[in-house]
Amino acid sequence: MHKQLTAIALLLLLFGCGGGSESNSSPPPPPASPPPAEVGGGAIADVPNQFDFSNFVQHTVTFSVPDDLFGQVNFKLTATWDNKIQDLYLGRSQAGNTESVNVNIPTIIETITVEYLAYDIATDTAQVKIVEVAL
Repeated sequence: MHKQLTAIALLLLLFGCGGGSESNSSPPPPPASPPPAEVGGGAIADVPNQFDFSNFVQHTVTFSVPDDLFGQVNFKLTATWDNKIQDLYLGRSQAGNTESVNVNIPTIIETITVEYLAYDIATDTAQVKIVEVAL
């Protein structure tokens, strides 16, 4: 009799309790405050041994993140040489902040492009702004 009750209890658990699962697909709420600003990071590119850096200089680029963007802002510095757009620096900041970064560029470069990308949670829209910075 005891084995029959155990078998019935197991069957009830398997079939009588639904055995289903529930999932919730709503996104988590946004954080109460944005995470602290981060600048830089990422991997260092491999450079061939025979690459000639003799015409490169290290230059400090200072720029202000536009304050009409919302919250945390990703930015990318680029320049064009040899008919190619070259990524120089990737970073993250906050709207309205002033940033200074060091980049290695050929001496012939006179302007740097700064591309900003922000995401406004309240309106569910991305914000993009591109600015030229003279050196």
